[in-house]
This record gives sequence, C-alpha cells and structure tokens, in this order.
Amino acid sequence: MMWKLVIVVCILYLEFVSVECLKAGARGVCVVKSSTRKTRAKPVQVAINKWCGKKKCTVRRTKLETFIAWRTQTVCCAGWQYRSEDDTCIPQCSTGCNGGICTAPDTCVCESPAVVHPNNNTCIIPECNPPCINSHCVNNSCICNPNYEQFNTTHCYQCNPGYIIDANFTCIKCQCMHGTCINNTCVCNEGYALKGNICEAVCSNCNGECIGPDICQCLNGYANIGGRCVPICGCEKCIAPNVCDCPGGYRDSNGTCAPICDRGCVNGYCSAPNLCSCNEGFLKDGQGVCRECSETCSCGADGECLDATCKG
Repeated sequence: MMWKLVIVVCILYLEFVSVECLKAGARGVCVVKSSTRKTRAKPVQVAINKWCGKKKCTVRRTKLETFIAWRTQTVCCAGWQYRSEDDTCIPQCSTGCNGGICTAPDTCVCESPAVVHPNNNTCIIPECNPPCINSHCVNNSCICNPNYEQFNTTHCYQCNPGYIIDANFTCIKCQCMHGTCINNTCVCNEGYALKGNICEAVCSNCNGECIGPDICQCLNGYANIGGRCVPICGCEKCIAPNVCDCPGGYRDSNGTCAPICDRGCVNGYCSAPNLCSCNEGFLKDGQGVCRECSETCSCGADGECLDATCKG
C-alpha cells in the first residue's frame, strides 16, 4: 500500500511541473479552464431525542456534498507540441517540413534559394527555363549569387580586377576607347555612352550614323539641315525619302504630290483635283472631253472644238 501511494504522488508531481512550467502568453501557449465534480464534508447541527433544558439537544455532525471545482492551466495550443527539453511549445507541420523549419502550425519555411514544393512540405531548389548561370531561380527569375553582377536575364558574372565581361561572356582586359576603365567598368568621355563594352558617340535626332558627339552623317535620301538628317522629297511635307504626306485630292508620286482625277483624263492630263487639261492639239467639247481638232480649226486658246469645228 505504501508503494502505491508513493507512485501516485510522483505522477501527480510530474504532471504539476510540466503544466506550471509553460508560461501564459508565451508563443504557442494557451490558457484553458477545466472543471471537475468533487465531494466534501460539510459540518451541520442535528437535533437528537434528548432535552437540554427546554430545548432539544443538538450535536455537530458532517454531511457530504457535491460541488464543481474550476482550475486554469497552461497547455500547448492546437498545432503546437510540448517540448520537455526547454519546457516550451513548438509548432507542428502536419505534412512535415523536409529540409526546412516549421515556424508556425503547418507553415514550412525553407532557406533561400530553396522554396517549398507546392504539393508537399519539401524544400527544393527551383529551376528556371532557360537555366540560371552563376545565379539562382526565384519566382522564375534569375537572381545573382553573392559577389556576382548581372549580365543578362539568366547569366551573372564575376571578373578579376582590371577585366570586364564581353559579349561572348568572357572576361577580357578592360580597354576603353573614348573613356576610362574604372573598377572593371568603362566610364565614357563626355558625348559618349556605353553600349556593351564600347563607348559610342551620342547624337540627337540623327537619322543616319553618329560619327562623333552630335556629328551626324546622313544616310542616302537624307540631308543634314540644322544638325538633323531630314528626308528629301519634291513636296512640302516629306515624311521619308521620296515619300510625301499629300493633302486631300492629291497622291504621292515618286516624291511629289500629284492631283487626283476620279474619272481620269482622256487625251489630256490631271492638272488639279478632278480637273483635266487637254494635250496639245486637243480641245474640250461641250461635255468637257478633250477631242482632236480638224486641220481647219483655227480658234483662240479659249476656243472649244465642236464637231471638228472651232468656235471662239
């Protein structure tokens, strides 16, 4: 009997310590309130069949009564598990957290550049297509590794001092024409801009070849006017070499604006929008059609040829 009593006391003591060590308000710790039905002895005065003077005598006895006892205790919240090593509650990931850290219930966090696989809590190294070179894939984009510089969307590079990267992704000795090589980077002179690894001259509004700062060599069909290359045409509004932007009633014709006659001109030519002029030896008749005049026709310039006869 003595051994049973000692065992029960030890179990109750261990349970008491594990609960009390969890601090209310700590991460993952919840405070719960529980009740239990208990009995206790309650003293009562009971009258007996004996007289004590003019009154019946009473004696003090005990009566068992049932009552509800409440208590509060600290426990690990749902999704958290008790860890006895340091008496704390730690989060649990129900499907695991392979290669990562469970930072909250069912929240698996991986160390960069690894990410959580969408179908299970396993940390994987993401892959981009095309693959990343000297970089790692984050959200389908390549991010350079530490101490590497961006070359393009997939490649990163690292060159030794005094070298720069060329178009073939090769580190070459920094040689900077029209500029100065500073910290492996070509710094261009004024009037030049870096394009790739070459300092190229900069021109404004140059429709040709920029051969020096603001020195434009025009292409064929263009003329340098006021430092700008403008197209050459035989019209007022030239939009490209031999290409005119003509007003209404006119059309572009080899760099000039020619009038349009919707019905055409027989034995004549279109001299203005929908206006025909007759060729030499022809005059307009009453319907405005150019007809050939007879040999006896001798009219003035404003005459009309009617039935092979000229009238003034």
